[in-house]
Amino acid sequence: MGRLGNILLAATLSGGLAAGLVGCAGGDEPEVPPVPDTFVVEGTSRLDDPFGDLELESRALPEDAVLVGADYEVALSRYGVATELTEEAVRELALRGPGQVPPWLAGEGREFLLLHLTEPEQRKRPLSNRFPKVMVLVDGVARELDGTALLPGSVVVVSVPAGADATLAVNEGGNIQSISIRTGKLVGPSPRPVAPAPSAADQPATPSDRLVASGTVRLTDYVAVPRRDPGLGWDALVDVDVKVELRGNDEKLGAARSGMLWARVTANLHANPTRVKFKIDLSRSLTIRTAAGQALRVPAGTSVTVPAFGAAGSTLTVPVTWSAAFQVPAETRRFSVTYRTRATVTANDGRKEGFERRDTRNSGTITLK
Repeated sequence: MGRLGNILLAATLSGGLAAGLVGCAGGDEPEVPPVPDTFVVEGTSRLDDPFGDLELESRALPEDAVLVGADYEVALSRYGVATELTEEAVRELALRGPGQVPPWLAGEGREFLLLHLTEPEQRKRPLSNRFPKVMVLVDGVARELDGTALLPGSVVVVSVPAGADATLAVNEGGNIQSISIRTGKLVGPSPRPVAPAPSAADQPATPSDRLVASGTVRLTDYVAVPRRDPGLGWDALVDVDVKVELRGNDEKLGAARSGMLWARVTANLHANPTRVKFKIDLSRSLTIRTAAGQALRVPAGTSVTVPAFGAAGSTLTVPVTWSAAFQVPAETRRFSVTYRTRATVTANDGRKEGFERRDTRNSGTITLK
C-alpha cells in the first residue's frame, strides 16, 4: 500500500474511533450503573476533614452535635455531598460496601450524603465493648449499620434524593436518640424500621433442635501498615461478629451427652481491602472460652485472605464465616471472646510488611439468654 493509502486508512480508523466515542458519550445508558436507592456503606478516616482532602463539598457540624448514651459517646464532625465516589475516595475513606467496582454513581435525582464522626472534645465516659443498634433513616425507612459506626473516625455514606436529609438513629435498650446529618440537631423519636418478611430460617425449630439460649458479641480491630514514603499508612477495619447458640441436638453431630448441650459457634469476619494483602490466621486471632475456662478452639490453619485493593476478584467487603459445635455443660451461659489480628502482610511486589493494631475494641463477653 502506498503512502497515500496509509494516510487514508489512518484517517478512516481515526474517524471511526472518534464516532464510536461520541456515540458512547451520547448514549441513553450510562457505562457504570448507579448504586441502589437503598445504598449505605461504612468506612473510617482519622483526618480532620476527609471529604475536603478528596475535594468533596463538605461543611462542619455544630460543636453540640454529640450523641451520648450509657455505652457510647460520639460527635458528628462534618457532612459532605457528592454524586460520584471515585476509586480514590472509596480507598481513602476505607469504604466497605458492595462488590461493585468504583466509581460509584448516585444516579439521576440522587446524591450521596457523607457523615464523619469524631471523638468528643470532652469525653465523659470510656469506650465500651457493647454496641448499640445503629441505623440511618431516609424518608422514614431504616437502613441498618454496624454498631462500630459509632466509633470515632467512622464514616457513613448513604444515598438520598438530591437535597434530602437523613437521620442517624441509635437504639440502646429501647432508648432512641436521633440526629439530623445535615444540621446536627436532635430530632424526634425515630420511626420503627420496616420489618423484613419472615424467612424459612425464622420458622420455629423442631423439638429436637429447640434453641435453649443464644447471644452475640461484635469485636473490632484496626490494623495499619505504615508507608515507607510520606503520608498516611494503609488502614484496615476488621469486624468480627461471634454468635453462640445452645441446643440439645446438633443437626450434624446428633444429641449431646447427658448433662451437656451443643454450643454452635459462628464467627463472621469482615475486612476492607487495602493496598497490601492480609492473610489472617483465624485460629491464632480468635479466642473463645466458657466462664469455666473451657476453650472452644478454631481449628489450626483456618485462615482468610483479604486481597489488595483492586486485585483481580477482590470486593470492597471481604466476608468469611467459620462455624463449629462444641459440647459444654448444660448450665453454661457466659463466654469470653477476644480477637487480635495475627496475619502475614504482603505488598504487591511480594515484599513482606509489618503491621500494627490501633484503637482496638477486641474483647467482649457473650451472655446467653
